[in-house]
Amino acid sequence: MGRRLRFGIVTAAAWASACAGDGAPGEAISVLDAVPAGAASQATFEADLATDFGAGASLLDGFDPPEPGADWRVGDRVLFGLRLSHPDQEAVRFVLLTARTGILAGDDAAEIPSDVGGAPPLRLKRRHGVLTSERSEGSATVSMRRADAGDWLAVHAAVFDRGGRLLGDDVITVAADPLRRGFFAPAAELRAELDAVMAAKRPISAAPDGMNHVLDVVSALFGFLDTLGQCPELERFRTEAVEKLVETPSFLSVLFSGGVAVALDPRLHEVRRLPRPFPAAAVAPLVADFPTIVSLNDRRALDLRFYVLETAPPLHLAAGIAALVAAHPSDPSRRLDARLLAARRGPEP
Repeated sequence: MGRRLRFGIVTAAAWASACAGDGAPGEAISVLDAVPAGAASQATFEADLATDFGAGASLLDGFDPPEPGADWRVGDRVLFGLRLSHPDQEAVRFVLLTARTGILAGDDAAEIPSDVGGAPPLRLKRRHGVLTSERSEGSATVSMRRADAGDWLAVHAAVFDRGGRLLGDDVITVAADPLRRGFFAPAAELRAELDAVMAAKRPISAAPDGMNHVLDVVSALFGFLDTLGQCPELERFRTEAVEKLVETPSFLSVLFSGGVAVALDPRLHEVRRLPRPFPAAAVAPLVADFPTIVSLNDRRALDLRFYVLETAPPLHLAAGIAALVAAHPSDPSRRLDARLLAARRGPEP
């Protein structure tokens, strides 16, 4: 039997639970906030993270104000700090993403000047994928498949260790539309729709574009994870994160299901917008956040919470993510904390 991966969004859990009631939260998840159990306060925890992420300032420091409606620029940069914590050990990585091209269409090729003097330019064609949806009328489950489509750009991805030492780098390609759309807009638009239908005392199911907003969030998540997934020097870090954080399905589950079915439950009806002491508060003190549950073969496998900002350059390379928390569903002490540490615009053309 060949191994297969079936990727889908189970919106029946999130969307149907919201549509059946008044929008109150559904099943509790372990990542209730950015503060882990035992931390004195959010500010104290962020100060501890800032200490671990201290070397990041030597790589990229500060935030340029977002420019809504502006074009992408060569040289736009964002820096993420990642900390994986579990009882065995703690690991820290930095990921610096730098736009090496503007937006390219379809099958266009990019020619990027070499960083090595006298070396020929690098010629690059798209090698990433995007998600497209396939859904049947009236179904609460939307199947997604990987496809090659849409605008894209080339990005230089560099990975550094806790001390800021370069571990490796590569030029990757990323889909432009999911990052440009980001998480904030669909989450905010759905929240506004839900507020309107509830004020009119209509059922939440009357929100006209609820499913489309969920699809936009999943596409942004896929685009962002695909960007990190192309960083070869993160492979060991990613493997360890999966081993420590994800509740994997049993062998019998995989056997009888004919593979692994991934289901995402982004709970956009639980969106809040609150001040947070994240580094990105320098440009946007209010951050929207919402939980997401990842299931494998109908079994809860990973709890996530996203903290997102409006996606305008230079925040587009981060899909507007200010912070991300991932935790094991039954042991939240095993967690990944990601923070956007800096975002800078490239020079004007």
